[in-house]
Amino acid sequence: MSETIVMMSREQGFLNTFFSSLSQFSFDKAKELADKERDAIKTQVGSVWNSMLSCLSQLALAEKSYVSLSFLASKGFLRKDNSLKSSYELLRSEFRKTDELGRSSSLSSSVGRGDSTNEKLLADLSGQLTHFASVRLELIEFYEKMHSIGSTRVGTCEELHNQILTITKTYQDHLRHPYLNHLKTTFCHECESLTQLLNAQLDLQRWAFLPSLLHLYEAHVKLSAWGAMSQIKESRRLSFSPGFLKNVQLPFLYQWLVRFKGYLVSKFSLYFHEILSKQTTTQEMKNLCSKAPTDFYQKLVTFQRKSDAVCVVLILDARGCEGYVGHGYHHPDRLKDAPKGLDSYPAVVSIPPDAPTTHWPNIVMIMEDRALELNSFERSICFYDKNVQYTYLVVRLDVKMTLVMLFNGKRTDKDSNIAGFLEEFCSQFRFHRVLATIRPGNK
Repeated sequence: MSETIVMMSREQGFLNTFFSSLSQFSFDKAKELADKERDAIKTQVGSVWNSMLSCLSQLALAEKSYVSLSFLASKGFLRKDNSLKSSYELLRSEFRKTDELGRSSSLSSSVGRGDSTNEKLLADLSGQLTHFASVRLELIEFYEKMHSIGSTRVGTCEELHNQILTITKTYQDHLRHPYLNHLKTTFCHECESLTQLLNAQLDLQRWAFLPSLLHLYEAHVKLSAWGAMSQIKESRRLSFSPGFLKNVQLPFLYQWLVRFKGYLVSKFSLYFHEILSKQTTTQEMKNLCSKAPTDFYQKLVTFQRKSDAVCVVLILDARGCEGYVGHGYHHPDRLKDAPKGLDSYPAVVSIPPDAPTTHWPNIVMIMEDRALELNSFERSICFYDKNVQYTYLVVRLDVKMTLVMLFNGKRTDKDSNIAGFLEEFCSQFRFHRVLATIRPGNK
């Protein structure tokens, strides 16, 4: 009996250290622990503990590959690397077998009046780890879909949001054992970070200030908590540049989620620049925006000045935006009709500050008549009005956001300065372009 207690104590200590190492991204350490423990009991071939250790060693390898997102890398022309899926499918099968072996051994021990506690513990853990392997398979499919939307533009943010909510709801209660607390916490941080980030993107699409701000804050909290588990502090300046945190050993998945949050913060600072500017001085606002990963507002200011554009305007298509009744705060008990006609296309950013209202009928007409082309996100619309002798350059940036550049005289989007700016700005700003960077090596 005393030998069994000593064995359980050693195994319990191992399990605590192993799963703690996984939560700290120390996958090599976790695998080394499992391999050493298995070598120490190699005479117990066929035992439940031996079977469990073999599975845990392979789990450490799979987890290391998972957080690197290497499964998104192309194996060849039009071929995907499915080896990680195969690894988790095999792990799911092996954990299920270990679960059955543990229950069988536990039953035999009970019949023989032996101590079956150890076998029951391992069987319970194996059963729950079977679910963990299943959720990893679903998350792999989620990230594959995310990259596919980024590459092909087929799919929406709403689809991704619903998918991650379903995954979280399905599996969050399957990791119940105290030894799996570290594993469950990292799973929850990952899924909740994704949920909050996608919530923020959806709120930004409909130009909802407070909800997007709150979701960005919640995403920051979850990512910081996840980083703290591995004793990693999030960098204050985050970007999609190749040199981002190059001296810090972070898994690519964590890096990308932090960069995704940085992108949304930059987007937020542009969409609500006018609102935020009223809360501080012009210089302080400029300083704060410069600390964002990408200062989109300053990019537009610089382009307007260098290109001699009359103005650069970001326009919201407020039609269908739930709850939108005009700029600013509106008391919920004071009913107000949603804007109609030209008023349903308000300027949310204007450089210089006064939007050219006399040109609004022309701008809205272009947006409505050429909506199909703009919604493809593949081209810009360049229209020269001979009557007023102004050029309108129109680009769809987001589902409800359109960038309009107004030039005096005849200009073309083939101009190298204009074309170069649009290519750079759109590649940094558009949601699907950012999703495409989830594949390691993509920029």
